Amino acid sequence: MSKLTAWDKTLIASFLEENFHDFCEHLERNGATGPAGDAESFGENVVEILNEEGNE
Repeated sequence: MSKLTAWDKTLIASFLEENFHDFCEHLERNGATGPAGDAESFGENVVEILNEEGNE
């Protein structure tokens, strides 16, 4: 399995940002919770981490 490049991470983050509502609904259906105890904060963390790693 190959590792994700910085470009890959940036592309994924961009897609998730554009489809954030659907992404959060998917997370909520699957029980994901973030620091605020909800799926949205989990999704925000995922996008933030991908963007940070994409800029490295």
